[in-house]
Amino acid sequence: MDSIRRKLRGILAKTQDGSGATEAEANSAMDFARRLMLRHQLTEADLGTENARRTPEDIAADTEYGEERTYSQGTTLTEWEGSLAMTISSLVGSVKVYLDRTKCGLKKTPTGCVEFDAKGKPKKAESLRWYGPASDVADARELYDEWLTLIAALARLKFGGVLRGPGRSYARGFVAALYAKVQSMKQEEKQVSQGITPNLIAAAHGSDSALVIASAGAIIEAKLKRAEEWLRGEGVSVVRNPRKYTASFNFGAFNAGRSDGTNADFQRQRKRRLEG
Repeated sequence: MDSIRRKLRGILAKTQDGSGATEAEANSAMDFARRLMLRHQLTEADLGTENARRTPEDIAADTEYGEERTYSQGTTLTEWEGSLAMTISSLVGSVKVYLDRTKCGLKKTPTGCVEFDAKGKPKKAESLRWYGPASDVADARELYDEWLTLIAALARLKFGGVLRGPGRSYARGFVAALYAKVQSMKQEEKQVSQGITPNLIAAAHGSDSALVIASAGAIIEAKLKRAEEWLRGEGVSVVRNPRKYTASFNFGAFNAGRSDGTNADFQRQRKRRLEG
């Protein structure tokens, strides 16, 4: 046990400020230490390191924050595109998104190049802005673009379009299913972190899952708070004012989209974010 304690002290030392470890390395070291402590039924008091551990606020303060854009498919954002953005934001956890309503500007690629239509004219679109930890923002924007492209392609394949008519309803159904799936996953994680079903979780996910999820949840909350402060420091004030949509609705296409969306798998992506 003395050997195990020495090993754990060495691992936890990597989580301290001034250790030279990156944020990812410090988080990985903390997760590994937690698994060892749980396996050998040790606490930080047993190691004499109660005050050495980095708090979620410490981690959030050391995080770099940033902002990235994505654009609507057409000249204005549809309700399913906005819902998809909220779904991805909820999935990532530490990132938020808002619609820039100042104007409908030129649509650009992730590298900043203006996009052109088939006639050679610059495309116009509304922009969504993602903000939060810089690396998470990049992940969210990339994930959003991937699902946006997939859903739009399926809608065009099955209904001939995605901005109006049955194709738009199909996309709404698909995103509705994705959102429900993400909320179900987050509810399960909340129950795990609160220890509501420890025996079930131990059997299904491994005995240290509750510790990992609880730790990740606290860090995400700290980063969200810090991100809001960062955005205000950039001179941006987000107003909660939902847009009203008047597009036609097709129940058959919506149900078809919801059926396809139910088969989507976010579990691996969410698990990787929590454990990494």
